[in-house]
Order: sequence, then C-alpha cells, then structure tokens
Amino acid sequence: MRKGEINASCIDQKKGTFRADYYSGIESLDIKTYCQKLKDEAKRMGLTQSRLCLHDGDKELVHIMLVYHSDKHEVRKHVHHTKEEYLILIKGHMQIHSYNTNGDLTHINELESRRVGINWGSICKIPAGAIHRVLLLRETWFIEVTKGPFDSTSTIFT
Repeated sequence: MRKGEINASCIDQKKGTFRADYYSGIESLDIKTYCQKLKDEAKRMGLTQSRLCLHDGDKELVHIMLVYHSDKHEVRKHVHHTKEEYLILIKGHMQIHSYNTNGDLTHINELESRRVGINWGSICKIPAGAIHRVLLLRETWFIEVTKGPFDSTSTIFT
C-alpha cells in the first residue's frame, strides 16, 4: 500500500467508514488528499458521508476520525451520556444545535471556514450529556475526537 491510499478492505460499506491501517510509526497524513478521497468514496458508494478512522481499532481509548459530510447529510438529534466529543472544522460550514431536556433549541454554534489569506476553521466541544444535532450548510470536512472504546449503545437518538 502506498502512502495516502485508503485500504479498501477496511470499508464499512453501510457507513462509508475506512481505517487508516498503513501506519508503521510516525507518519504524516495529507488532509487535503484524504478529504477529496472521502468525498469521492462517499459519492461512489451513494452515501452522504464518509469517515477515516485514524485510531487503531474500536477498543482504543481515544478515537480520532477525519469526517466528510455533504450538505445533504442529516445528523439527527442525539446525546452521548458517557463521552464528550470535539469537532474541529477543516473546511465547510455547519451548525451545532443544542437542546434542553424538553427538546427546545437553546443554542446554535456556528462553525465556518472562511478565506482570510488562508483557510481557518473552528473547534467545538460537545460535553457528555448534551443533546445536539449537526446541520450541514455546505459540504464539510472536520476531525472528530472522542473517548473510546467504541460502544454502539452510547449514542441515543431523541
């Protein structure tokens, strides 16, 4: 496998998930190249999102993912009771909507990259227990960092 290549054998076809398994030590990752590859793979598979897991496996204590969402992707209202998450915007425009326990919208965090000499992104911390959803205003790439190990029951959709 060449550097900068997505290992197709690690695809979760339903979710558009890839694992970066070429790491054999300290290596760099060309984010711009991978952002385009994630977009291309999502389109090829007929999906509105894809992600590249940079952590070694689901049991890792820290999960780091490079994520692509098209502007048609929907992230429904949900909560993670046992973990916080960080969204680090690379390029695009999205809003993080926060809700109280009654389901009322309480706050909107705007994350948008703008061209001011160079592209600058934003970072958003979503605390454990925060009810939230993500609204995509244009195609968006971001890094998601959260606590592992992966537990499919830790995300509750409301």
